[in-house]
Amino acid sequence: MLLIGFRTYEAIFVKRFHAIIGAAFLQCLLVWVDKMSELTLLVTFVRVILGVFINALVVINALWFQKAFFSHNYQRYEKILVITLLIWAQIVIYLITLHFFGMISLRYSILLVLLTSSVAYICVKLYNPVTPSNHHIYGTILKNWTTLEQNLLFVGIGFIVLLTTINLVAPPGNWDSLNYHIYFPATWYREGTLTMVPLPFGDTAPPYYPVNSSLLYLWLMLPFDSLAIADIGQAPFVLITALGLYAVARQGDMPVTAARWAALLTLFVPMINVTGTLWSTNDVIFVASWLISLATVLRASRTKTIRDIVLAGIAIGLTIGVKGFAIAFCSLFLPWIAVILWRQCRVSWRYAIAGITAIAIPIVLLGGFSYIRNWLVTGNPLYPYRLTIGLFSFPGVIDKKILDSMLHPFAIYDLHLLPFEPGYFNISILLILAIPSIFRSILQKKWSLQHIFLLLLIISYVFIFMVQLPIKSPRFLAAPMLLVLLLVAHFVSVDILSSEQMKQRWLFMGACIGIIISLLTSALSMGTNLFEPSPVSLHFDLNVGKVLWDYAKQIPAWTVIQYLLGIGVFAYLGQYIYNRWLQRPRLVLILSSFSLMCALSVGLEWYDRYEFFAYNRAHYAHLGRIWRWVNEYTTGQRIAYIGTNVPLPLVGHHIKNRVMAINVGEGQLLHEVEQPIPPNQPITSLPDNRSSEPNREMWLQNLIENQIDLIVVFNDKTIIWPESEWMASDHSRFSQVYQDDAGSVWLFRRQP
Repeated sequence: MLLIGFRTYEAIFVKRFHAIIGAAFLQCLLVWVDKMSELTLLVTFVRVILGVFINALVVINALWFQKAFFSHNYQRYEKILVITLLIWAQIVIYLITLHFFGMISLRYSILLVLLTSSVAYICVKLYNPVTPSNHHIYGTILKNWTTLEQNLLFVGIGFIVLLTTINLVAPPGNWDSLNYHIYFPATWYREGTLTMVPLPFGDTAPPYYPVNSSLLYLWLMLPFDSLAIADIGQAPFVLITALGLYAVARQGDMPVTAARWAALLTLFVPMINVTGTLWSTNDVIFVASWLISLATVLRASRTKTIRDIVLAGIAIGLTIGVKGFAIAFCSLFLPWIAVILWRQCRVSWRYAIAGITAIAIPIVLLGGFSYIRNWLVTGNPLYPYRLTIGLFSFPGVIDKKILDSMLHPFAIYDLHLLPFEPGYFNISILLILAIPSIFRSILQKKWSLQHIFLLLLIISYVFIFMVQLPIKSPRFLAAPMLLVLLLVAHFVSVDILSSEQMKQRWLFMGACIGIIISLLTSALSMGTNLFEPSPVSLHFDLNVGKVLWDYAKQIPAWTVIQYLLGIGVFAYLGQYIYNRWLQRPRLVLILSSFSLMCALSVGLEWYDRYEFFAYNRAHYAHLGRIWRWVNEYTTGQRIAYIGTNVPLPLVGHHIKNRVMAINVGEGQLLHEVEQPIPPNQPITSLPDNRSSEPNREMWLQNLIENQIDLIVVFNDKTIIWPESEWMASDHSRFSQVYQDDAGSVWLFRRQP
């Protein structure tokens, strides 16, 4: 075994010396890009090459690991999902590993990827030495599809690509992105470590949130040195969500047609395609990972193999590392996990221990970082949510009762209104149209035990949402709504009394309704000019329903034509590339990769040109002038901000500035202004999230220790910040360099 390993190692690093030459050339490119002062299109193109290269290596590593360990008895769709999980798992492991050494950077990331490539290559040679190449293996997927199904697939992909392209040239506009989803990774990018970034003027929870989605965004910042690519980082998960729902259907022994229709219609669910393509949040990422986790758990419960148990552990670990409440929803997998371990226990206690280890280690490695960190810092792994288990109480500042007493807009939700949610409206229409088929299928006993389990899973998910979650946003119900769509697609597909033509009309109707609502929402979110999108923060909930229909009357015909032409062009282009790929796969791959790199380069340059003019439509556009001034007159300063907690735009082009909040006195900046801190609070912090007793000398010392250069004050008519009074009275240290109605910018001299 050692001899084989040595020979494989020798083949990679001795005989194949071009790998070393390639790595050296890559390092030279990195040095050259770092030394370039002007941000030219050439530099941007080189960065895009680096980004594509490193991510291609990650994909190749995942492909090799899949061939080595997950190649036998796996269907094509399962292999794609395995590769997806392994790509994501690599990114999480790379960045967490570099975090512990304080070395998060592109250079060290590439070194880790290259090291992993050698390990993956050895594994594939040792455990799967025969790896026949068949370029047409995935090309036959559409062989048995109807013409309508193929057209809907390419239209759905074309719509997703169009929305992603619009978002590529627009800055992050969602409040959560400006607040933490993108701001945290931008801070980590500058600091080289996963610090807990305080939000003194924002929410309580984000500094303690799980980080797996943020790590994806950070990974996309490293090679591209821009927020633009990270802003579209959730878009691939729209397709992954559709494939995950298909996998759940197949693992539940549903017909291929039902699984295919449900996956196709997922591409047209507004809550999925708009949220995933236009917003850099983690809602669609969570839905995709939860569905994949369900599919892998179902597979492991059937096969009982260690490799499938490991795969389920990887999926669950990645899922609970996305959102804090993911643990509650992943607890629904416990019956299947119990069956798996019980069957292992029936064989022997060694198999039981092996099964527990196989699922526990990936969960801890891939999902436990934030929970373990929170536990060590606060004594509560789910902090800031107050947790009580029997006689044990874990400290926190938020629970369901507190949110109810605050009359929080997401604290109460009327489940009866769910069918009218704009984000799920096409699912509701499809459900109504399918009522006759559902009744006939039930009477004809076209259902099985798996369907009952699936229905119970939907009910249990909604029950946890209504009873346990302190925050009830309808976007958190995307997963059960997609399972409803799956059940409806199944009953329609097996209805023998409904003609094939009627079934195709049902499928077409769902796609059309989804496109209409998605188009309205996209125009409302990004404006009516696709060439100069202006993002505005928008969440799907009932109060946007009327806004959508009112806004529809204001959308110019030219905007609708732009959308339809864009969808048509990208759909035709996708179909053309697919057909050509079947004939000459390598040539098409090379040309497509080069075209993608050119498109990304042009998109990044366009983004740089219009980034600070695209905020003008947002409800916080009054801050845009300050953001634009700071970007124009900074070259990499350390900036402290005071007031409204949307600090992301202050980082400037190419994430050049380091932006932070500075305490006005003693204590740590980790809590919310509005929430009183309980007496048993383990972290030393005071009620106003900065200090109950502002101290000028302490504040100055904090500024000096953090090497602050500029201070940005966002005006708040209800609050007079003591720092503003101190700066106005101390001309030896502070001088005002900019002011408007929204706020001011002050220069700080560390040495008066």
